[in-house]
Amino acid sequence: MTDPRRPLFEAFTIKDQTNRPAKWTKIGAVWENRDGSANLELDAMPLNSRIVLRKPKEQAAAGDTAPSDEPPATE
Repeated sequence: MTDPRRPLFEAFTIKDQTNRPAKWTKIGAVWENRDGSANLELDAMPLNSRIVLRKPKEQAAAGDTAPSDEPPATE
């Protein structure tokens, strides 16, 4: 089991924009339960039905493999 204070993944929606980089918006997180299952908690719903789950930056920096999508924009 991972650290219960940190999410397994952060949830983002991505909006493609003409002539600009795509806009990443954080909309929630995935938390691990004691039995190994997980809960997805969303603060917003994407209009385009696309949700991308990424490991938090601290976990990715520790050597975990990152997804092939571009990283989220800094806020």
